[in-house]
Amino acid sequence: MNPGIQLICKVLGDNGCYFLSMCYIAERLTGIRADVIDDFTAAQARGLIGEDAFVLDAGKLFSMMAHATYTCLKAGPGHELPGDYHMDPDENEILRYEYTDASGKVHAHFVVGDGQGSCWYDPMGKSESVRQGKVVSRRILRRA
Repeated sequence: MNPGIQLICKVLGDNGCYFLSMCYIAERLTGIRADVIDDFTAAQARGLIGEDAFVLDAGKLFSMMAHATYTCLKAGPGHELPGDYHMDPDENEILRYEYTDASGKVHAHFVVGDGQGSCWYDPMGKSESVRQGKVVSRRILRRA
């Protein structure tokens, strides 16, 4: 067992929503249950994700998890998809939600999208960011 498993679980619980959303999609595509801890440590060793779970190369990270080559297109402020863009059936969407609480603190959270701009799967379960926030950007995972 990984000696740092408790720290990894804490990091993923605090900041791993993008990574965990990718795990969910990879499981659906491959039919193979993800070993989140092993995948996280392998991704760190390859320089694809930071110690704080910040995704450094989404395309390569998802390719590692899905056992195929993927690219990741970021869409949102400064990276808009064309107005007539429709996802292909073999593309997958990850959404970034944000909301600002009463104290002015901005909260952000990634979830798996349904291809229509709504939440399909939330790694948190029922996050406040999804309930009270709005989608501020999208990531489209596309098989290369």
